[in-house]
Amino acid sequence: RKDQLSSLCKVGGIPSFAVFDTDGTLITSDGRAAVTGDPTGDEFPWYPKPVGNLKGGPGDINEVTTVLAFCETSDVAVQKAILEAMTPIAEKFIAEAKAQGEDSPRMAFLIVTESQGLAPRLRGMMSMTALAPAEHEHPLEKSDRTTGWGCDGCGQSGAGKDRYRCTQGCDHDLCGDCVETQKAGKVTVDPKLMIVDIPDDGAYYEGMEGTVTTATVQKFVDDYLAKTLERKQLS
Repeated sequence: RKDQLSSLCKVGGIPSFAVFDTDGTLITSDGRAAVTGDPTGDEFPWYPKPVGNLKGGPGDINEVTTVLAFCETSDVAVQKAILEAMTPIAEKFIAEAKAQGEDSPRMAFLIVTESQGLAPRLRGMMSMTALAPAEHEHPLEKSDRTTGWGCDGCGQSGAGKDRYRCTQGCDHDLCGDCVETQKAGKVTVDPKLMIVDIPDDGAYYEGMEGTVTTATVQKFVDDYLAKTLERKQLS
């Protein structure tokens, strides 16, 4: 039974947190990301959304070709409009997968609204403009404990770097480079669409920059499926 349950929940390591519905169907195998993205439980039991938010976890980005809309410096209204533009296309892929009896759609969709966690790392891997990490709610101070930690700004290992830790006990650290980037001031960039295809040996494809509409997302997806986009390699 343990092996069957592990297979059903796609357990790759322990501890693992899965959420089931009242009828026994699996809602999400990544309960940890769901809780992280919704710490107050407002959206419990965290039914999967057509378009996920990277701040709540990367979803199936390692297994499924994923369209990402980077809009970290956009205001909330613009981010909401981008989410709404992507949703009908994401829903079509979900419906297609369901009709074919597949567990996952051919393409997944994520919106990137905050410059923290995996977002800066993905930007670096795709040679995109680097952004300052999001401001933490509490002050940070330099820590003498500099081993066994990772930066919550750029997502990189903190080995050999200055460490700045939350003064109020939050599990939040920034490296010296990210602190300096914050001091330099906020950089504002237009929204940008990208496709990450990790299953294809770490490929990515660059999309349009500027206003994101359902039409622009659909064209980007169509061009990818038609293989007319230039393939680039994640660094």
